[in-house]
Amino acid sequence: MLSFEEDERNDPERRWLRKESTGNGSDDEESFSDDKILLRKTREVAPDRSLGGSEIVKEDGINIQRTILGFCDACGDRLGEEIVVCRLDGKKVCPGCAIRYEHRKICPDCLMRKKPLSKHEFEILTCYAKGLKRRQVHEITKIPIKEIKSAENYLYDRGYISKRLLEGFKITADGIDIILAYSQVFKDEQIANMKTEIDSFLGPAR
Repeated sequence: MLSFEEDERNDPERRWLRKESTGNGSDDEESFSDDKILLRKTREVAPDRSLGGSEIVKEDGINIQRTILGFCDACGDRLGEEIVVCRLDGKKVCPGCAIRYEHRKICPDCLMRKKPLSKHEFEILTCYAKGLKRRQVHEITKIPIKEIKSAENYLYDRGYISKRLLEGFKITADGIDIILAYSQVFKDEQIANMKTEIDSFLGPAR
């Protein structure tokens, strides 16, 4: 666990105990006890699945305020007030990383473990959802035909596509659900460009 200790001398919350004068020489001046530091602040990075927070602990007679900083277990960004806890493994994620799937919010790792799908398989599935054929998928995605055929077998076995005579592959209800889920994972420029190419290929009428 990482820890950061702030400069005590510049801490506005630093407090002191004043000793009463006994009338002996220098005791007329202000003096301070050995326990002068009543409050010190530290910051630590919260471990996985910890939401963070703040607490006061006592070490060697000194009260220490520990602030536990929470970071998203998926992207690593600092968490704000809104935190999502994965319903499957308890990881804490920011709203941008939370995946809504089957009426629950889960983390990307659990989605990939529960319903594994590669980026190429996602691209192929998205193309079939638009009614494209295998050759058209190849032209748009530049994925080799051999790899497309292999992905078709996987997607078919998973129930994401069905095959109809003379019509090729069609997307199923489960296929639509998995596209919606992985659209929250694969949202980079490459995917955006692919969707633009699909729309351009189909034209305004489609």
